[in-house]
Formats: sequence, C-alpha cells, structure tokens
Amino acid sequence: MKAFLYILSALLFLVLMACGTKNDEEYSQGSMGDGDPIEQHEMDDSITQNISANQATSPDVQTLIEQLEMKVDVTTTGEKVVFTMQLKNTGDEQIELSFSSGQQFEIEILDETDDEIYVYSEGKMFTEALVYEPLAPGERLEWQEEIDIVEEGLTEGVYQGTVTLLPTEVNKQLLEDNPFTETISMTIGENHSEPLLPKADDTHPDSFRDVEVTGTNGIYTVTGEAYTSNDFFYHVEDGHMVLVEETKVEKEVEGWESFQIDLSIDEKRLPENGAVTIFFYEKNLEDGMEMNGKAYPLEQF
Repeated sequence: MKAFLYILSALLFLVLMACGTKNDEEYSQGSMGDGDPIEQHEMDDSITQNISANQATSPDVQTLIEQLEMKVDVTTTGEKVVFTMQLKNTGDEQIELSFSSGQQFEIEILDETDDEIYVYSEGKMFTEALVYEPLAPGERLEWQEEIDIVEEGLTEGVYQGTVTLLPTEVNKQLLEDNPFTETISMTIGENHSEPLLPKADDTHPDSFRDVEVTGTNGIYTVTGEAYTSNDFFYHVEDGHMVLVEETKVEKEVEGWESFQIDLSIDEKRLPENGAVTIFFYEKNLEDGMEMNGKAYPLEQF
C-alpha cells in the first residue's frame, strides 16, 4: 500500500512539473489576446514599428526651428541701451521651449576693435532649475534688458551687439547647435542724448506726461499727453507675452497733444502673477528704430 502511494505521489509531481513548464513557455512567448503565442522577435519588430510611426508624425527639429521667428530691437538713449528680444511661434501648433537654467538669453557687446565690452551673464547668478516656456500659435515670448551706458563704460562710437537665446530643447527634442542668434550694429554718441524733437522748455524732458490708467481685468482706458516729432506707437505685454501688438497713434498737431487709448484684453491671456504694462515710444524716421520710450503699468496681478 505504501509503495502504491509513493508511486502515485511521484506521478502527480511529474504532472505538475510538466504544467509549470508549459505555462512558462507560453508566458515567455506572450499572447495576442486570442490564445496564439507571440515570438519575441515579433514583439521587438512591433515596438520598433510603433516608435518609427511616432517619429514620422512628429515634426523634426529643423521644422520646429523654422516656425520660430526671432526679432531683436535695440534702442539707444543718452543713458541706456535697451535690448528687446522676441521669439514668435508662426506655426499652427503649440511649441514648448526648455531652458537648462534661469538664464534664457545672452548679450555680448564688442567695440570697433572687437574687444569685449559687456557680457550680460558676467557676475550674475541664475537658478539651476529647468525652465519650460509654452508658446501657442501666434504668440511670442519677449525679454528686455537695459544696460547703463556710463556704468559699463560705453563711450561714443560704433558697437556690435550679439544676442543669443538659450533654449536647449524644442518640444523635448535636443538642439545641438543654437540657431537663435542675431548680431546688430549700434551707435552711441552725443546725438542719442538729445530728444528727437526739442521740447518746449527744460521742464518737459520726456515725450509722454500726465499718463493715467483706469480700469481692471483687461479693460483699460489710458489718457495722457505726447510731445513727439511724428506719430507714436504703443504695445502691451506682461513681461513674457505681447498682449496687444504694436499700434500707431497718429498726431495732428506739433507739440503737446492729448490722447486716449481704450484697451480690451481677453481675461484668459492675463497673467496669474505679474504686471501688465503699456510701452510708448517713437520711431526714428531713417531706420525705424524705437526711441524715447516710456513704460506705464496697467495692472498688477
């Protein structure tokens, strides 16, 4: 009897071992869901095909770069050199720019002998955290930097300013070479310290005065007086995005003239934290460069 039980136990053990081996083989092969096993090389081919399909439907880096339009303006006055940098999404889909730190641009100024006079990042500290900037179709990012002419030792002469925007990725795709670089020639001289049009007297050195703002949550009325040699312009921004594109205000008389500007900005475009600012400025008739600019806050959020 004991021998019979021993033989029966041995047979059950062998059956269980065989079932386990079969299940392991089926698990290693996988299943399509209909009970048929899948060979490992078939799974690898399927994954490769899916990756290739995703890559084929995603725009390549060069295509993304081509739909980003960079613009740099430099305004020179008697005391300041102001760099305004913009990057606009001209495409139909949203783009996300990734920056490896809090420094999103670099500015270098060389004199006529190519000696380095100024480097924006020199002596500055930036956060090490990654920064992501979404850019919807038609929208633009804007940066502005003011450089003190006296402090930086910029004497009268011709200079070369090079601006480089510093994203490391576009839509998670690595930028091997930085394509967002622009070089501008600028002149600093006595003529830049003088107003474009002589003012009535020394008590009115600015081109804009008595500017007042009323309104809230995107609905604003801006009033004031302008003293410019020709029509003047304005745009509205929040420090990152341009909320109202450049708009011309026509002047009818020479000298001080009153103006009123009514603004309506979609509340969805207003920042959660930050300030909305209106910028007034003239343009040089010869080269179209901005000059005699003045900024006024509309609302702080």
